[in-house]
Amino acid sequence: PFISGKLTSPTYSINLPNGSYTYTIGYAIASPVSNYSLSSGASIKVNGAPATLAITFTPIFQVTFSETGLPPGTEWRVNLSSGKTLSSSSSPMSFNLPNGTYNFTVADNNKIYRPSSSSGILAVHGRSVEESLPFLEVVYRITFSEAGLTSGTSWSVTLQNTTKSSTNGTIIFTEPNGSYQYTVQGISGYRTTIYSGSIVASGSPVNTTLTWVTVIYPMTISQTGISNGTKWSVTITGTAFNGLTVNSTLNSTGSEITFNEPNGTYSYVIHLPSGYTAKPSDLKGSLTLTGVTSTLSIKAQQIPNYLLYIIIIVVIVAVVGGSFALLRKRK
Repeated sequence: PFISGKLTSPTYSINLPNGSYTYTIGYAIASPVSNYSLSSGASIKVNGAPATLAITFTPIFQVTFSETGLPPGTEWRVNLSSGKTLSSSSSPMSFNLPNGTYNFTVADNNKIYRPSSSSGILAVHGRSVEESLPFLEVVYRITFSEAGLTSGTSWSVTLQNTTKSSTNGTIIFTEPNGSYQYTVQGISGYRTTIYSGSIVASGSPVNTTLTWVTVIYPMTISQTGISNGTKWSVTITGTAFNGLTVNSTLNSTGSEITFNEPNGTYSYVIHLPSGYTAKPSDLKGSLTLTGVTSTLSIKAQQIPNYLLYIIIIVVIVAVVGGSFALLRKRK
């Protein structure tokens, strides 16, 4: 038999002879409630006495999850603390839940994207619920570090089509998993062993160190006129472009003295050996290094012997003359 009716009474009755009966229960209802769930047995026995069957109807409501940010076709899933799990490669997806508070977790199968929040709590209280779940592209720190530059020196790196500059020790990009080309801009007065390359972000941060060294250039002072094997020297002083203070003296018994220094302007003093002379303007001056070799040539000459004799005689005369003048004063 089929029993139906409006829910105006909590009980329904039917007269049956003794025996075992199976049953199913259905309902039709117009209500703001999305649906009802019910609990019931599958069979009932009548054995010489009235039999009672309790049927419980529970209102359930639609809970809808919608994602944003995922590429079309990407599978994502929601797990409820009630034990229910749904997955989808489109949006949205829905659960039917009775009133209550539920914990949920969210995940996807694409390592390039992640939910902005991987878990949450929702409350069902007599109405349908909608939850929006944003997904974000996963990015990782790509860090370039420098070593060797003077504090405050500007340097820059281009990653793909983005260029960043810094005057401190690091330049940081944030990128999703992938392979990236980079270039390093040259810096006047410095060089590095790496000016371009590729890096791969694969689920973790990436670090690259650029080591810079100061470029030095030859500064050569040559002479003619000093006998080979006779020692002469040059002293240079100054401040290089990077703030380095230079005060250096080199000796030679040949025709050249070469300093290797970074870009900068340097004062020099040439020290000739005893018995040699040169134009005073040749013995002191300044040289500037600007990315190329700097050279200076001087001509020295030996003081002739007769000049030495004249100098000695002049000195003797001066000494003797001074002595006679002193004796006359005493008389």
